[in-house]
Amino acid sequence: MAGKNNFSLSLPMMIVCLAGLVTLTGSRAFSGIIITFDRANPPFMYEHEGNATGLYPAIIAKAFWRMNEPVTLIPLPWKRAQAGADEGKWGIGGLYLNQQRLWKYDYSTPIYEERLMVYMMKTKRFPFREMKDLRGKRIGVMRGWTYGDGFDEAVAAGWFETVQLSDDRSNFHRLLLGRVDAALAAPETWDLIRADVDPDGQIMELGTPLTVNRTYLSFPKSQNMTDVLQRFNTEIRRMREDGAMDQLVQTYLR
Repeated sequence: MAGKNNFSLSLPMMIVCLAGLVTLTGSRAFSGIIITFDRANPPFMYEHEGNATGLYPAIIAKAFWRMNEPVTLIPLPWKRAQAGADEGKWGIGGLYLNQQRLWKYDYSTPIYEERLMVYMMKTKRFPFREMKDLRGKRIGVMRGWTYGDGFDEAVAAGWFETVQLSDDRSNFHRLLLGRVDAALAAPETWDLIRADVDPDGQIMELGTPLTVNRTYLSFPKSQNMTDVLQRFNTEIRRMREDGAMDQLVQTYLR
């Protein structure tokens, strides 16, 4: 179980899931385990009226309800969520796994699998089959996100330049303005925002994924949450078996 959390946070609303009841509270006295999420990554996780919503908060809230384990779900800027997790303040939902993070976090079983696609202007299309085809390009990405060890290594080697913005809409607007050569996003996100961002259909999605990343619930090792993660993993398995997981995916992604 988690120990006492030493931190203060000024947020308007929190979600507290306790014994099957989801309620809202403006109090700083959080209930149970604290899990943070990206506040700007729909439909997977985002903030709505001060609350963490989307597929990943729904999956994790459902699993903790089935565990009868109190939990507080908080939407934050992604870099802030990660910084607090690095300091041992809270867990984090929807995190990718890479070698560097394995030293810092304990991971659950995967809760979902994201395909990250490459998007570009139809009038400026370039061939893409693998990572090396991005050499010399400017790529729009989400600030604070890792896109897998291979991508991170390519950035470190100087194969291409990344332009970091706070959300996918901003990345696609930057693409439309010609300030980046390509943008990276999950097709579920693109489907959600396409009509507003690109009503004229100027942007195209390439058919080959850049990478496929599993997402997880993670806790800093200092919190010693392995028992919680084992029980969480059991509920995720049962949710896959009894159809609860499919129901949530259909609700948030279809």
